[in-house]
Amino acid sequence: VVWIIAVARFSSTLLYVQKVLTGLVLTTLMEAVVQYVLHQAWNNSGSENSVLFSLAMTFYTLKYLVTLRVLMHTGSGAGVVTDAVATHLGCKMDIALSVFFVMQWTWKLLFTYKYRFMISQRVAMLITVPG
Repeated sequence: VVWIIAVARFSSTLLYVQKVLTGLVLTTLMEAVVQYVLHQAWNNSGSENSVLFSLAMTFYTLKYLVTLRVLMHTGSGAGVVTDAVATHLGCKMDIALSVFFVMQWTWKLLFTYKYRFMISQRVAMLITVPG
């Protein structure tokens, strides 16, 4: 809460990294709220709500995407030393992040429902490599 107030107050003088960290904080907060509502509804009804589960997985994955994106940007000096990342490097980052998004969804989905899909131990271990 303090971070969000400080960002709102000094938004014109913030670096790119600070803005992305604010997005990360908000994404994490939204994930926590959706997870809470999901588990509360699950406890009350006895069955899992697939819409809330998908929303929770989306926020979970977005949290990792934002973190990876800020690490890739700051590693190349963008937002700190230079104003932006070169276009070809940005395209490479977008492709890598898209692959990572799909891998995180697959990993979370298969490990949540591994008994429903009857996945062997070998396949389960292969899935954990990217996650």
